[in-house]
Amino acid sequence: MREVISRGELRPGDRLPPERELALRLGVSRPSLRAGLRSLIAMGILHARQGSGSYIAEGPPALDSEPLRLLAALHGFTFDRMFEARRVIEESVASLAAQRATGEQMAALAEVIAAMYASLGDPQQYLIHDIRFQRALAVASGSPILGETIGGAHDFSESLKKHEQIYRASQACIPKKAH
Repeated sequence: MREVISRGELRPGDRLPPERELALRLGVSRPSLRAGLRSLIAMGILHARQGSGSYIAEGPPALDSEPLRLLAALHGFTFDRMFEARRVIEESVASLAAQRATGEQMAALAEVIAAMYASLGDPQQYLIHDIRFQRALAVASGSPILGETIGGAHDFSESLKKHEQIYRASQACIPKKAH
């Protein structure tokens, strides 16, 4: 399933093929497929809809889901540590974006900032735009990966101010202020 998703054959919101077809396609038995699908459902990668089938999850992962909370507790991760790691990564990526971003990439960042302002009262939508910002910033920096560790915050205005600061410093080509 990982390879099918990685190759782009299945995208967020797509319905999985029928079980028999998927088992043949993946070269696994149906019981093995069912076990794998249950694992993917538990991880939040798939959603099962009674009578309709299984679908690739849409939107960002629920970072406060039970499996992630349990995994974080097991390894001693706290939201403070995750935000610390995010800050270090984001500052480096923002500095690269300030040096390398094209006009088109800066326009994409500006659009996301506007969408973030529009969604301040809607935590789910804000989170989606926050992740879009991180991805657009990573593209603008030339960095292929930007880890995302958004927690269960309720007041996003501080995060939005920070994103706007990063955008403006990147737009002005000031790497030191882009974090």
